[in-house]
Amino acid sequence: DTDEMITVSQEISVMKAYENIQRIRYERFYGVSWDIDGDVLDSKIIKFLIQPIMENSFQHGFPPDSGLAINVRITALENDILEIVVSDNGTGIVPEKIKDLENQMKIGTSIKEHHIGLINTNRRLCLLYGNEFGLTIKSSVGTGTSVIIRLPLLYESGDNRGVGQ
Repeated sequence: DTDEMITVSQEISVMKAYENIQRIRYERFYGVSWDIDGDVLDSKIIKFLIQPIMENSFQHGFPPDSGLAINVRITALENDILEIVVSDNGTGIVPEKIKDLENQMKIGTSIKEHHIGLINTNRRLCLLYGNEFGLTIKSSVGTGTSVIIRLPLLYESGDNRGVGQ
């Protein structure tokens, strides 16, 4: 649905407002660092793509003895792929849970009530862009988690601009 599409710049603006709300809500939240390739600011993505990923960091990732810091990196890769990486310094996820999450993302439904946002986001990406796109999770217990989102690099006309080639 093209009405569900916004620019990366618009998504960042919404996520910065979300970040400010979370900063008030959580005393131990250090904030978000943003590393954005300027060439992708006008590219189109689905609305609220980053929010469920950040929400999982807040819900599941706070380190026990320090504050939570999140980094968002958005870049253009070769072959007109947009990559969004949301990383945190949180508690991390044990390998068994990652495997379980990956299986739930493959079937597109949540067996348990946790991480529904990740599963739904992945499902939205696959439905809109195809199964070759979606989420990948990398995590280390005690070190943090990174969620990698890959999708086509598209602009208003629906075409790419050769960015990332």
